Amino acid sequence: MVDSTQGHIYVSDSGNNRIQEFDGNGHFITRWGSNGQFELPECVAVDSIGNVYVSDSGNNRIQEFDGNGHFITKWGTKGSANGQFENPGSIAVDNWGNVYVADAQADDVQKFDSNGHFITKWYGDGDGTENGHFRAISSIAVDSAGNVYETCGNNDLYLSIFCPNTFVTTKSCD
Repeated sequence: MVDSTQGHIYVSDSGNNRIQEFDGNGHFITRWGSNGQFELPECVAVDSIGNVYVSDSGNNRIQEFDGNGHFITKWGTKGSANGQFENPGSIAVDNWGNVYVADAQADDVQKFDSNGHFITKWYGDGDGTENGHFRAISSIAVDSAGNVYETCGNNDLYLSIFCPNTFVTTKSCD
């Protein structure tokens, strides 16, 4: 993940349970995390003020840090209720600081404010071809207008698009 405010690159180093930060030229800046703090950190997203969000998949939670790696907050537990995760993976942050978390195992996307308060959820349990039903989510992104894009795939790849609160379409990416 590239931080658009400073051009720094954040890498989720799952095998070592840490996050590493590099400058735009690839020079190492710092790292944080360890066994116990993370268990298989999977993805990283950075908001417009430089806060770093990490999907800590092995602990079924999201952790937030400032740009220097200082812990701010965490949220989530194991489960299928709102605000809970079965395997949080891809993560994205919109221009308003809302955090989107794709859970490949639960087949859903959850939206939170920057403090981790649950806002809404898009459910899966589909085969990846039906409107708004997706399975095996592989990545998620949010554009400057707040539209959410998620890709999923089993044997085929699909792209679903959500406007801020409404499902728009699912398209095969043949």
